[in-house]
Amino acid sequence: MKRITIDEFGKYLRRNEERFKLSLSDIDRIDQQAAVQRARTIFIQSGITNNISTAYEMYQELLAERDRELIMKAEWKINGNPRSIMDRYERPKCPECDADMLFRLIPANVEGVNTQLVCGNKECSVVLDSEMTIRDWMNVLEKKEEASV
Repeated sequence: MKRITIDEFGKYLRRNEERFKLSLSDIDRIDQQAAVQRARTIFIQSGITNNISTAYEMYQELLAERDRELIMKAEWKINGNPRSIMDRYERPKCPECDADMLFRLIPANVEGVNTQLVCGNKECSVVLDSEMTIRDWMNVLEKKEEASV
């Protein structure tokens, strides 16, 4: 499998925009999130700073291949949580409070846990381990109507 850079991935998404049904704002959001991740990797993990805003400003000034503003648009979030591919699916409900469950990816481990379902209610502390992958969840859950996504 060939590894590609985030810039190559962005170009790929732009060329295949119709296939993936991504809007320009989706592509910009992905690009911005990738830039924030690069800033975190370079400036926070190296110990230069522990402030993501400072790290992002440093990245933009010193290393960025293009100008970007750090903008978190309201439509990029749902109920205060960043949007994800799982927003297209009906989410499982919390067994304690009936709120929508959010998905958390888990690194490889001996227990075989691939994802965790975390209650979307900030006051509820339910976290459920699952051996299912995100792809498995996508196959099991019902897709939402296009207009509601």
